[in-house]
Amino acid sequence: MAIFKIMIVINRSKFIEISDEGLSFYDGNHQKIVRYNKQIWLKIIEWYQIPREMEEIPQDILPMNEMIALKKVLLKLNVLKEDKAILKSFERLNNFYDCYGGKV
Repeated sequence: MAIFKIMIVINRSKFIEISDEGLSFYDGNHQKIVRYNKQIWLKIIEWYQIPREMEEIPQDILPMNEMIALKKVLLKLNVLKEDKAILKSFERLNNFYDCYGGKV
């Protein structure tokens, strides 16, 4: 059995665009979030370019409670997505067993 941790990352299939008016994205229809300015959105999107642990929150963009609420909204809108990552300490062992049809 592989050991996973839940990570979150930008969902690149959403065609995200940042402008002076806010964050726009397309997911079957066009949606826009106009709450924050362009500089804040750029920092948020940059933060989530690489997979982050669910509990990780950037400390210098917005107040903690606002970042937590925004992360939940972005996950619900599928701008952010969950990504399961195998813990590095188990990855090599898992690959070894997979080669021989076994389970960890």
